[in-house]
Amino acid sequence: MDKSFTLALKEKIIARKYTKSSEQELLMGILYSSYQEDNFIYITINTLDVFTFVQKLLEHQKISFEFSKKNQFKIDANSINFENNVRRQNFFSGIFLNSGSIGDINTVHYHLELKFFSKLKAEEAKSILEKYNINFKVFERKNTFILYLKKIESICDFLRAIEMYDAYLEFEQTKIERDFTNNINRLTNFDFYNQVKLAKSNKIFLDSFDFIMKNSYQNLFNHKELEFFNFKKENIDLSLSELVEALANQKIYTSKSSLNRYLQKLKTLYNKLK
Repeated sequence: MDKSFTLALKEKIIARKYTKSSEQELLMGILYSSYQEDNFIYITINTLDVFTFVQKLLEHQKISFEFSKKNQFKIDANSINFENNVRRQNFFSGIFLNSGSIGDINTVHYHLELKFFSKLKAEEAKSILEKYNINFKVFERKNTFILYLKKIESICDFLRAIEMYDAYLEFEQTKIERDFTNNINRLTNFDFYNQVKLAKSNKIFLDSFDFIMKNSYQNLFNHKELEFFNFKKENIDLSLSELVEALANQKIYTSKSSLNRYLQKLKTLYNKLK
């Protein structure tokens, strides 16, 4: 495991801005993947910044705790209700923040792991992720249950699911470069250049659109533009030509030049407002 890469992702998670409800969902993911015994939940965090962040989450959500160790929170499990909690992006971000790890992007063997202390919870998390075509394997290790991915495509899907777009694009670009090296006779330099160019332009788009949404600048765009941005975000790997075709399949007819104009407007406003 490359700790610095894992830590870099966790630092991005704690740097996000959260609403009260998304903060609660994140915290539920942390609690869900923590150790539980005798009606108490124990959250163990070995990184100071993450530990401080989790303490603030508990305080914001008015959840009582005590320090059983200097790096561990002890919480009454009866005060936590997992039943009605939404299990979406922030929930799985919380699981990764608490118990996740990811291999160095430059290694030959890729892997991503999520650790649970309950087989039932591990299986439930696995089942939820399968609905999004993210198929984790599970195994037992030292009284814990590990969900893991080894295929780079699956790792990319998970990173997208928890909105870690920078990491996703890094993995995607690494995959493109590695595919190019392994298939040098089947790819041309021009094809490779276009794929890398697409990955870079996608990062600019995701950064720009995320900024617009988080800072409530939607009023600067019309309905068609926002509809396209959301569609592109969900289909981030498609080129403009492919997006035109995909939209036409949904009876939304537009041109490549129109979509390019929307993106240029987004980029211009982002550079002006940030």
